[in-house]
Amino acid sequence: MIMMTMTTNKKPCIKILLPALITNEDQKLMTDKCRKSLVSFEHCIQIIEDNNKYKFSVAEVWETFFSNFRGKEYDYLMVVANDTEMDCQAIDFGIRCLEENPEAGVITFKVERDHDKYIKGYGQGIYDGKLSRNYKELDPACFILKKSVIEKVGKMDFTFPCEFCERDYWYRCKLAGLDWIQLDQILCYHPSIAGTIGNSQERLQRALRKYTLKWGGDAGQEKYTHPYQDLNLDYTYIK
Repeated sequence: MIMMTMTTNKKPCIKILLPALITNEDQKLMTDKCRKSLVSFEHCIQIIEDNNKYKFSVAEVWETFFSNFRGKEYDYLMVVANDTEMDCQAIDFGIRCLEENPEAGVITFKVERDHDKYIKGYGQGIYDGKLSRNYKELDPACFILKKSVIEKVGKMDFTFPCEFCERDYWYRCKLAGLDWIQLDQILCYHPSIAGTIGNSQERLQRALRKYTLKWGGDAGQEKYTHPYQDLNLDYTYIK
């Protein structure tokens, strides 16, 4: 793991995971762009870059990161995808929004898929605190977690190594009484086709079946309050 720090006064510190399995020049280039985009004018940030390959892909690299801080002192945890780019105000706006919404446990960032449009609006946003209300607008590519969320919600479920791993965790947050929110302004660029794990329809459908089996629905239509409708299990349960 490579660690980099940027410090400012005694503001809360955000630990940032940058998963970056680099196998070709394109992935190296997009990782460099992502890393350079991670800035804060108001907080201390610490970037932890993980270049390891994991059997359970996304879920395992996140859990490895979480396990380093579970039960220890930290202010905020942030995870980014290495095929994204963050607006220079994204982190500061995200922390401000989390502080204004005490019921929230996680905040994600509204994305633009067109890079040219993203560049035109870069750094131009004015914070207004308005939240995305449409579930379809919520994008889990990059997120910030409040302190103690990982202790309350528990570990990542490796049933979902790639697709739905974040959706499973956000729904578990909801069951734990912690909302998923997102500012209704573009603060992130994310391509329509993932630059890391691709967009396998077969893998997506397999994950969808598993997710629906676990929670009785998808995309905000989950019906179960207990995994697999088993009342002996709660939101911390993982296989």
